[in-house]
Amino acid sequence: MEKYPRIGVGIIIKKGKKIVLLKRKGSHGEGEWCLPGGWLEFGETFKNCAVREIKEETGLETNQEELNFISLSEELDYLQSDGKHCLTVGFIVNYHGVKKPKICEPDKSVAIGWFDLDSLPTPLFVPSKDIIDNFQERRTFKGLD
Repeated sequence: MEKYPRIGVGIIIKKGKKIVLLKRKGSHGEGEWCLPGGWLEFGETFKNCAVREIKEETGLETNQEELNFISLSEELDYLQSDGKHCLTVGFIVNYHGVKKPKICEPDKSVAIGWFDLDSLPTPLFVPSKDIIDNFQERRTFKGLD
């Protein structure tokens, strides 16, 4: 089997000082809290992927014009344990709706909720932690120096 890096997209859905996090199930990082997101599909733009993943995982709707790029990070943390080498594109969107996020993929998540940026649950999924750190530290690239 040929090995190659995968491209993931993670999105901070922000309302005030709170963000949406899901608790992972059945994949690498099981039991860890993560941002909504997933793998970029062939022929898909980063922003289209973000909009699709938000809807698929949380039921919330947004559009690509509302998304803002945060960062690009290179993840090698799961290379030894799961054989995964990932590049993760981070976005942020301010959510103005009233609809509550829900678990739309129960085979992939066991919990979902709004969490204060100053008091996030642990453990955080490494790619999600990188996006959140990049946002809070106003950094654009991590692991690419």
